[in-house]
Amino acid sequence: MSGPRNSWVNGQRWRAVHDEATSLGLRATFLGPFGPNRQGGREAADAFVLSRAGAAIAYNDLMALGALRYLQASGVRLPEDRSLVGSDDIFGADLTVPALTTIGGPSDRLGRRAVDSVHESLTGQLTDLPSPTFETHLVVRDSTGPARPEATPGN
Repeated sequence: MSGPRNSWVNGQRWRAVHDEATSLGLRATFLGPFGPNRQGGREAADAFVLSRAGAAIAYNDLMALGALRYLQASGVRLPEDRSLVGSDDIFGADLTVPALTTIGGPSDRLGRRAVDSVHESLTGQLTDLPSPTFETHLVVRDSTGPARPEATPGN
Protein backbone atom coordinates (compact mmCIF):
# COMPACT_ATOMS: atom_id res chain seq x y z
CA MET A 1 0.00 0.00 0.00
CA SER A 2 2.16 2.75 -1.39
CA GLY A 3 2.17 6.30 -0.16
CA PRO A 4 2.87 9.43 -2.20
CA ARG A 5 4.58 8.90 -5.55
CA ASN A 6 7.38 11.37 -4.77
CA SER A 7 8.23 9.95 -1.32
CA TRP A 8 11.86 8.87 -1.02
CA VAL A 9 11.03 6.59 1.92
CA ASN A 10 8.27 4.94 -0.09
CA GLY A 11 10.69 4.08 -2.91
CA GLN A 12 13.33 2.76 -0.53
CA ARG A 13 10.82 0.65 1.35
CA TRP A 14 9.34 -0.79 -1.85
CA ARG A 15 12.78 -1.80 -3.14
CA ALA A 16 13.58 -3.50 0.18
CA VAL A 17 10.24 -5.34 0.27
CA HIS A 18 10.51 -6.39 -3.36
CA ASP A 19 14.12 -7.61 -3.01
CA GLU A 20 13.42 -9.55 0.19
CA ALA A 21 10.23 -11.11 -1.20
CA THR A 22 12.10 -12.17 -4.34
CA SER A 23 14.91 -13.71 -2.29
CA LEU A 24 12.29 -15.75 -0.39
CA GLY A 25 10.51 -16.87 -3.55
CA LEU A 26 7.50 -14.66 -2.84
CA ARG A 27 5.71 -12.18 -5.07
CA ALA A 28 5.30 -8.58 -3.93
CA THR A 29 2.77 -6.35 -5.65
CA PHE A 30 2.98 -2.56 -5.65
CA LEU A 31 -0.42 -1.03 -4.84
CA GLY A 32 -0.72 2.71 -5.19
CA PRO A 33 0.09 5.47 -4.83
CA PHE A 34 -2.43 6.47 -2.20
CA GLY A 35 -2.68 9.41 0.16
CA PRO A 36 -0.76 8.96 3.44
CA ASN A 37 -3.92 9.27 5.54
CA ARG A 38 -6.97 7.26 6.61
CA GLN A 39 -8.86 8.01 3.38
CA GLY A 40 -5.87 6.79 1.37
CA GLY A 41 -5.95 3.67 3.54
CA ARG A 42 -9.58 3.02 2.66
CA GLU A 43 -8.75 3.35 -1.04
CA ALA A 44 -5.68 1.13 -0.63
CA ALA A 45 -7.72 -1.50 1.23
CA ASP A 46 -10.05 -1.82 -1.74
CA ALA A 47 -7.05 -2.45 -4.01
CA PHE A 48 -5.67 -4.90 -1.43
CA VAL A 49 -8.88 -6.94 -1.43
CA LEU A 50 -8.98 -7.01 -5.23
CA SER A 51 -5.31 -8.05 -5.40
CA ARG A 52 -6.03 -11.28 -3.51
CA ALA A 53 -2.78 -10.78 -1.58
CA GLY A 54 -2.60 -12.36 1.85
CA ALA A 55 -0.79 -9.46 3.50
CA ALA A 56 -0.10 -5.76 3.03
CA ILE A 57 2.40 -3.27 4.39
CA ALA A 58 0.98 0.24 4.57
CA TYR A 59 3.03 3.37 3.94
CA ASN A 60 2.24 4.59 7.44
CA ASP A 61 0.02 3.78 10.40
CA LEU A 62 -2.66 6.34 9.45
CA MET A 63 -3.10 4.59 6.13
CA ALA A 64 -3.14 1.22 7.89
CA LEU A 65 -5.82 2.42 10.33
CA GLY A 66 -8.03 3.57 7.46
CA ALA A 67 -7.47 0.24 5.73
CA LEU A 68 -8.22 -1.70 8.91
CA ARG A 69 -11.60 0.00 9.36
CA TYR A 70 -12.51 -0.48 5.68
CA LEU A 71 -11.50 -4.15 5.73
CA GLN A 72 -13.55 -4.81 8.85
CA ALA A 73 -16.59 -3.03 7.39
CA SER A 74 -16.17 -5.19 4.27
CA GLY A 75 -16.23 -8.39 6.30
CA VAL A 76 -12.51 -9.13 6.02
CA ARG A 77 -11.23 -10.54 9.30
CA LEU A 78 -7.75 -9.64 10.51
CA PRO A 79 -5.69 -11.75 10.95
CA GLU A 80 -7.82 -14.76 9.99
CA ASP A 81 -8.33 -13.69 6.35
CA ARG A 82 -5.54 -11.20 5.73
CA SER A 83 -2.63 -9.61 7.55
CA LEU A 84 -1.96 -5.88 7.75
CA VAL A 85 1.20 -4.05 8.85
CA GLY A 86 1.59 -0.31 9.38
CA SER A 87 4.70 1.82 9.64
CA ASP A 88 5.73 4.35 12.32
CA ASP A 89 4.21 2.83 15.50
CA ILE A 90 2.14 5.93 16.22
CA PHE A 91 0.21 6.50 19.41
CA GLY A 92 -2.99 4.48 19.28
CA ALA A 93 -1.76 1.75 16.93
CA ASP A 94 -2.04 -0.65 19.86
CA LEU A 95 -5.54 0.57 20.76
CA THR A 96 -7.30 -0.67 17.63
CA VAL A 97 -9.13 -3.98 17.44
CA PRO A 98 -7.20 -5.88 16.35
CA ALA A 99 -4.10 -4.05 17.58
CA LEU A 100 -2.00 -2.97 14.59
CA THR A 101 1.29 -4.72 13.86
CA THR A 102 3.69 -1.98 12.80
CA ILE A 103 7.27 -1.14 11.92
CA GLY A 104 8.80 1.17 14.50
CA GLY A 105 11.95 3.22 14.48
CA PRO A 106 13.76 5.99 16.31
CA SER A 107 11.48 8.93 15.40
CA ASP A 108 13.41 11.32 17.63
CA ARG A 109 16.72 10.54 15.89
CA LEU A 110 15.11 10.76 12.46
CA GLY A 111 13.64 14.16 13.32
CA ARG A 112 16.95 15.49 14.61
CA ARG A 113 18.75 14.30 11.47
CA ALA A 114 16.11 15.90 9.24
CA VAL A 115 16.50 19.26 11.01
CA ASP A 116 20.30 19.00 10.81
CA SER A 117 20.09 18.30 7.07
CA VAL A 118 17.85 21.31 6.44
CA HIS A 119 20.15 23.51 8.53
CA GLU A 120 23.22 22.29 6.63
CA SER A 121 21.48 22.99 3.34
CA LEU A 122 20.36 26.50 4.34
CA THR A 123 23.76 27.49 5.73
CA GLY A 124 25.78 25.96 2.90
CA GLN A 125 27.54 23.61 5.31
CA LEU A 126 26.75 20.42 3.43
CA THR A 127 28.93 17.49 4.38
CA ASP A 128 30.04 14.56 2.26
CA LEU A 129 29.24 12.13 5.04
CA PRO A 130 27.33 9.00 4.03
CA SER A 131 23.60 9.01 4.67
CA PRO A 132 22.86 7.69 8.13
CA THR A 133 21.01 4.46 8.66
CA PHE A 134 18.56 3.88 11.47
CA GLU A 135 17.53 0.59 12.99
CA THR A 136 13.87 -0.36 12.77
CA HIS A 137 11.95 -3.09 14.52
CA LEU A 138 8.74 -4.97 13.97
CA VAL A 139 6.14 -4.53 16.70
CA VAL A 140 4.02 -7.66 16.34
CA ARG A 141 0.44 -7.23 17.44
CA ASP A 142 -2.87 -8.79 16.44
CA SER A 143 -3.37 -7.62 12.83
CA THR A 144 -1.01 -10.27 11.46
CA GLY A 145 -1.22 -14.02 11.49
CA PRO A 146 0.22 -17.12 9.81
CA ALA A 147 0.86 -16.97 6.08
CA ARG A 148 -1.90 -18.19 3.82
CA PRO A 149 -1.36 -19.43 0.27
CA GLU A 150 -3.63 -16.85 -1.36
CA ALA A 151 -6.52 -14.83 -0.05
CA THR A 152 -9.83 -14.63 -1.84
CA PRO A 153 -11.92 -11.46 -2.01
CA GLY A 154 -14.45 -11.20 0.79
CA ASN A 155 -12.95 -14.07 2.79
